[in-house]
Amino acid sequence: MNKIMGRIKFDKLKDKFNFKGYNSVCHHYLIFMSYFSFKIIGLLPWKMETGIFNKIQKVENKNFKSNVSYVGSCYNILLVLVIVSLNIYIIYDILPVQVDFHLTLRIAQIKLSFVLLLCASIIPLIYIFRQKLLINVLNRFENLDKKLNKCADYKAENNYTNYLIFTINFVVSVCIIIMREIYYMSLKKVFIISFSYFIGSFVIIQYTMLLNMIKTRFTNINSTLLRLGTSESKISLSRASVLDDIGRIKRAYVELCEMSENISNFYGFVMLIVIIVFVVRNLFNLYYAILVLIHIEIVDIKIHICAVFFLWSSFLFTVLATHVTKTVKQNKKTARIINLLMDRYAADEKIKDKLAKFSSNLWHLTVEFTVCDLIPLDRTLLAMIAGTLATYLVIAVQFRISSFPNSLNSL
Repeated sequence: MNKIMGRIKFDKLKDKFNFKGYNSVCHHYLIFMSYFSFKIIGLLPWKMETGIFNKIQKVENKNFKSNVSYVGSCYNILLVLVIVSLNIYIIYDILPVQVDFHLTLRIAQIKLSFVLLLCASIIPLIYIFRQKLLINVLNRFENLDKKLNKCADYKAENNYTNYLIFTINFVVSVCIIIMREIYYMSLKKVFIISFSYFIGSFVIIQYTMLLNMIKTRFTNINSTLLRLGTSESKISLSRASVLDDIGRIKRAYVELCEMSENISNFYGFVMLIVIIVFVVRNLFNLYYAILVLIHIEIVDIKIHICAVFFLWSSFLFTVLATHVTKTVKQNKKTARIINLLMDRYAADEKIKDKLAKFSSNLWHLTVEFTVCDLIPLDRTLLAMIAGTLATYLVIAVQFRISSFPNSLNSL
């Protein structure tokens, strides 16, 4: 009785605050923010039928049809030309004619940022020439969900992880830019130093959002398979329905693996550029911070910026590696579930035979996410980056101390 009364109170409270309407409003504005953020920095050259200019109540769909946009492609080309031209002007305008030791590190940072920005400027061009690959993936999500929703036991659970990580990245990125503006007191320096990081961080977030969409569907498929043959299944007594659902799940699973491969291919070279940008930038920041802390008198705001940038970079790569690892684990988990179902349906030869064929096909339906088939993007990546940073930091600091033993006093 108490449970029933509690449920009635919860339903009244839910109606009072209109949770569905609230979620629709949040969904609308988060789509709006992510769409224009990716669009402005050149990570969305195609057009998407999001309906963000429609009434909020109508924006319910989470899979949006995408098409090639020649206007978006021209915008990306123009964006790259403007950025490169602007930074060539800035690099010659802000560099001093005479250089002393006090300015050495800062000048080196500006020159290094210019080189990294040129590397990052390639990313919007890659999106132009390879956009059809990702457009194909985005459009297949809707068809994939239609196939899965035909399964009686399939349940698509709401997942707000994408909105959360996008919002956090947006807020932290703005805070880092504001901190740099306070330190440098120059929009020119902030722009040339921050743009490569800004576009790189949003590439990681966009990749992570797609991985989360893939992982969620792998998880839902595995949950659906686990319900077969149990009291939770809606078709436990219907042999024909079980066979149909296994066939649908298998076809959807094959398509999901193909989509994962296409995503990995698209982001391969892009992630190579992003990793280089972040590793080099963090290496320089940590090098600067160590030299200052060796002979510390006053800790300026630059140390705090270096610390925030390093921590946030670590967080970004950790989130990406975690989603890759979880996606691969869900992919491997399917084989164990199929073997469990074969034991569960041991008395039914037809279902067991279909499950056996599904199990044999799983040997070829594995997913992996790498950087140009060279560097794995799972948690191994974190160990590789940490080892690289530590090695080069030790070499650089030792070389600096041995070559310029008196230079630290002037920092």
